[in-house]
Amino acid sequence: MAKWRAALSPALAALAAAIVSLPGLRLPFLSDDWAQIEATLAGVPCCTPFRDFRPVYMASLWLDRVLGGLNAARFHASNLLLIAGAAALVVLVVRRYTGDGRLALASGLIFAVHPQHVENAAWVAGRNDPLFCVPYLLAMLAYDRWRARTRGAPWLTLLLYELALAAKETAVTLPLVLLVIGCCDARRRPGAAEWKRGLVPLFGLTVLHGLVLRTWFLGGAGRTLAGGLGAGTILNGLGLAAGSILPLQVDRLAHRPLLWGAAAV
Repeated sequence: MAKWRAALSPALAALAAAIVSLPGLRLPFLSDDWAQIEATLAGVPCCTPFRDFRPVYMASLWLDRVLGGLNAARFHASNLLLIAGAAALVVLVVRRYTGDGRLALASGLIFAVHPQHVENAAWVAGRNDPLFCVPYLLAMLAYDRWRARTRGAPWLTLLLYELALAAKETAVTLPLVLLVIGCCDARRRPGAAEWKRGLVPLFGLTVLHGLVLRTWFLGGAGRTLAGGLGAGTILNGLGLAAGSILPLQVDRLAHRPLLWGAAAV
């Protein structure tokens, strides 16, 4: 029974996410869906029309348009599948890090029916959330498996982390999340080898993607809360952390990024 429960729990969370997201399949394109899809007419752009560096996100929209044309239901179905996959992965991640199957299933079900997640099935442009979430959670699983042996570098984690970053900038929180888990769980407390081979490369990739690749492709800072390097970079990082954790409206976040960023940390 324990094996059956372990196998079925991710499927139950995915099924719950799919069921509550089904009404979104009937909806047309909404809001800035049109602008995002129009940007893919000439190929796969690296950036959104609103100056966000999200090549994986734009590639997914391009692929849906190539395969199904302007059929809104196809785009919504892709979002639904991503949300269902993310809910299943929540179960696996929580179970991996806590060892508690019931807590993992409860976490996956709560994630599956959360209104902020369900609405992404109805809003095509909101795909960036589940799209970055899937490699983000896979990276957490890969990192914990690597941490058990700490041999070489966590190459799979680094690859998945870069995919998550290229889907949405909010993935920048991953190294900090792994560090916090390590500090709170004595079994996962990072030693010198993990710092050198795991955490430092992850933080280094954060800098490479955020300050080098993003700036290069956008030809500047792009859409940020605060301009420039130094203090601006810190405020933007805190803003992304707040946006990934706290249910805030963008205008409130932009007005006091330092306050809400500190609250998120």
